[in-house]
Amino acid sequence: MEKVYEVTFSQTFNESRMVFANSEEDAERRIREKWEDSVGGEVEVDNIAMVSETTEDHHENYDSGSSFKFDVENMIDGVKTILDIIDDSPMGRMLSHKQKKVS
Repeated sequence: MEKVYEVTFSQTFNESRMVFANSEEDAERRIREKWEDSVGGEVEVDNIAMVSETTEDHHENYDSGSSFKFDVENMIDGVKTILDIIDDSPMGRMLSHKQKKVS
């Protein structure tokens, strides 16, 4: 017979982003601010390499405004809004009522 297990785990993934900065330290600080501090994650920097001496003809893509990084707080707020809309619908009220009977 199957049992219920709680599994605690972490995920990691590798990213590479272009950062306009004054130094390697500045570039690392900016990455940590956007990818570590703002989402509560952990960033392990493997390498920092200067790509160009100038920002001309380059696109910076490390921040949430110009990258594909998820804005977790906005996503959570969006999901909560959707759930509220569902709960307020006739079908949502019916499902909530049925759930209370089962509990």
